[in-house]
Amino acid sequence: MKHSLLARALRQARELRQHDRWSRRDLEAHQAGALRDLRDFAVERSPFYARRHRGMENRPLHELPIITREELIGRVDDVVTAPDMRKGAQGDAAKALDRYRVGTTGGASGRPAMLLWNDAEWATMLASYARALEWACVPLRPGRPTRIALITSPRPSHTTALVTAGLAQQLVHVLPIDPNEPLGSMVARLEPFQPDVLVTYPSVARPLSELALAGRLGIRPRAVLTTAEVLTRATRLHVLQAFRVEPYDLYSTAETAGIAAECALHEKHLFEDLVIPEVVDRDGRAVPLGTPGSRVLVSVLFSRTMPLIRYEITDRIALRAGSCPCGRPFALLDRVDGRSEDHLPALSRKSARALN
Repeated sequence: MKHSLLARALRQARELRQHDRWSRRDLEAHQAGALRDLRDFAVERSPFYARRHRGMENRPLHELPIITREELIGRVDDVVTAPDMRKGAQGDAAKALDRYRVGTTGGASGRPAMLLWNDAEWATMLASYARALEWACVPLRPGRPTRIALITSPRPSHTTALVTAGLAQQLVHVLPIDPNEPLGSMVARLEPFQPDVLVTYPSVARPLSELALAGRLGIRPRAVLTTAEVLTRATRLHVLQAFRVEPYDLYSTAETAGIAAECALHEKHLFEDLVIPEVVDRDGRAVPLGTPGSRVLVSVLFSRTMPLIRYEITDRIALRAGSCPCGRPFALLDRVDGRSEDHLPALSRKSARALN
């Protein structure tokens, strides 16, 4: 990571920390201004949004059209606001590409979508993940690298791989592990590394916990973060028993970075200063608090290269009323009932045999 980008990401992380002390009124004022800036930018720079939002400039967010992944895939050329990234653009495509981070979604529900971020957006993505670590009581500090074992998608274009490649050695030492490695191989790599933080899918955390309880995995992470799949109570308990730390669950997507994460009290707060989520039914109508929706519509407030306004994620989540004693102003995510974008295949037969 270039020094300037690292400095920007750290500065952004500090700004996000200040948001934890906002009032709800402060947060809503920020959302209103950031959403207006996003909508104005998208209509001015993106041919796609110029057409879709024409005549709707003064409509509230919930009246704007929903954008599906299929539309994003089929109209990427019109969605992006960077002219040098469109097909047929004049100039050196390789040089233009150097100015952006390019990734893809998981693609579990069909074709993966291409994603683009400029440096400012990428710094915010990194700060979003740094926030999740900080809420898990593991702040990143320059000069004191945190050892992170990252057992997630090995695809070079996946967001987790891009984040791993982008994090500077001054902040973290990362041990990337393919989730389909045999468990014995994972143990052989994890024990010498002795991670401060273990980041993985619940379906991997469970067998690793069982190995630790059986005395076959000797690590003592300060924190365990799970992501990308539904974290069940049974798996949460196994992790707690095995590693003596309750896992912190991160709800994120490739398109948005973090959407919600658990604070030290294990209440899951929405990142409403970065992403506005709408939980809706199949007809696009908002559902009551506590009721799982059929999908989530996200408006990513910091997205500019590829604006995302009311972008559909077909996850089933429920929000809940109330606030957290931690004092943060963000609304609470009650539960995740299903993830359509679970991209982790079942453990390989070789890994499964290692449990027996």
